[in-house]
Amino acid sequence: MSGLSLNLNQLRRWAIFNRTRISYTDVEGRGAVVNAQGIVEIPNVSGRPGYSVDEVLRNATEFVLQADGSKAPPRRLSREEVSQLVAAAAGAQAADTGHDE
Repeated sequence: MSGLSLNLNQLRRWAIFNRTRISYTDVEGRGAVVNAQGIVEIPNVSGRPGYSVDEVLRNATEFVLQADGSKAPPRRLSREEVSQLVAAAAGAQAADTGHDE
């Protein structure tokens, strides 16, 4: 696994700024979706899930990105690729505001 960390708040922020829906799953098939408004959804589960979305994110192996309202095919990315996207965006946002993340 990469040295780059990835947390749910960073992923939510990236989804909002990029108007993108992000689905992720772990090796056990558990999953979550961060919609373009940054709201975390758990597909195919009614009621309280038997797992934490943070835990699934820590163990996620595949991410699927779909721009909100786009007809383009979704992009499938590895954990490292998503970590790099989120880290680059966070760095750019910190530079724009003059603050470190």
